[in-house]
Amino acid sequence: ELDEHGADDSYIGSNARIREAVFALCPNQKLVQIVQLYEEMTQYIRLKTLVVPDVRALSVDGMRRLAETIGRKDAAGSAEAMRALLMMARQQMLNTMGSLPD
Repeated sequence: ELDEHGADDSYIGSNARIREAVFALCPNQKLVQIVQLYEEMTQYIRLKTLVVPDVRALSVDGMRRLAETIGRKDAAGSAEAMRALLMMARQQMLNTMGSLPD
């Protein structure tokens, strides 16, 4: 999916599907439900940030790293890959919010 959609705006939908696949692997479904409460805001952030080619490339690379660590069943590596993705997303959200008119 990353190879097919990582280079254009179709990655926005792909990002959401990959996120759902990762959630399906999470043993703590209560945590997943809490995170999903913020899906509307997450989609807004996707629409504002993932259309920027440099940001999309960072996200694709991060998702690829996450998929690789999950495939290796590397819990620590997966946690680090997810943390890096979340920190990147946070920074891009802050950048986007800073560029919005008052």
